[in-house]
Amino acid sequence: MRNHSRRAFAAILPLLMFVTFINLIFARPLTSAERQRANRLYTVFVAPCCWRQSVAVHQSPEAGLVRREIDNRVAAGLTDAEIKSDLIREYGHGILLEPEGARALAAYAGPALATSAALLLAVLWIRHLARRPHPTEQPLVPVADYQFDPDDE
Repeated sequence: MRNHSRRAFAAILPLLMFVTFINLIFARPLTSAERQRANRLYTVFVAPCCWRQSVAVHQSPEAGLVRREIDNRVAAGLTDAEIKSDLIREYGHGILLEPEGARALAAYAGPALATSAALLLAVLWIRHLARRPHPTEQPLVPVADYQFDPDDE
């Protein structure tokens, strides 16, 4: 599996280098306001190579490519929402550092609800066990119902 992913990365690397080269030649520098906006947008997205770190801090060719895509779209005058929707369409919802909408509800409320349900079930089970008689205890027979049998001795 690792060898296959290395081959895929080796196949993509020349393309990434070509795109980087073209971007360096034709990209215009961003103004300070655009640079601040681009830096803010970097913190919204996850690096698509490992899906663990923000594009702002990750040092991989894929993260660099996403940063350049953001820079190009900021320079082209796209809004933050348009840039976000473009990158989501290209990479999927996993590109977002913080999930949105129903995904955010599932990501944040889901574990809390599951933990609460498990705790409730544990309390109910413990209460159920506390009500049951211990298996070694014999039910007491009332004295009036007891009949002495001399053969039992």
